[in-house]
Amino acid sequence: MILARCVQRRRTQARLLVRVFDRLRRESRDRATDRPELTSEQLAAITDAEEVADIRAATDAVLAAFDGWRKSPGWKRDDPGCRRFNTLVDRVRLVLDDLPADPDLSAVAGAVGPLLNVWWPSGREPALEALSEAIERLRYLTAWRPSFIQQARMSTGLEPRDGPGPMRDWRRSP
Repeated sequence: MILARCVQRRRTQARLLVRVFDRLRRESRDRATDRPELTSEQLAAITDAEEVADIRAATDAVLAAFDGWRKSPGWKRDDPGCRRFNTLVDRVRLVLDDLPADPDLSAVAGAVGPLLNVWWPSGREPALEALSEAIERLRYLTAWRPSFIQQARMSTGLEPRDGPGPMRDWRRSP
């Protein structure tokens, strides 16, 4: 009887933790995206220069959050993983500094791509939470929003739909 209660209590606690972490993950993802009231016309009106400025601002937020984590007590200076993160961020800073004054969208996305292609630690520490949110925002602006903007431009007629061309009729032989 006592064992059954302990098992039931553990299962209830596990379910509660799963719900809490799912909610936190959804909230973090929702903070990373644009306002939900943006229409297709408003998305289509975003220029590449505005997109570059947004990505640069998000990258600055990631770099500031990384510096905050590096100054926090959770930073393990002698850990090889932390040294790799440090090298990666320094390398991205150098590449961003070498970009011209008005770079194109693909150059900026390529410069910040290494930040998005690495696994970042997560934890309950405020510095790590801030870094995770900044990375998610940058990931949204770099990986997801350009395709949303392109779809909005095609649906509003501002950009042609360059598909693969007309479908071949399967009944006709070449």
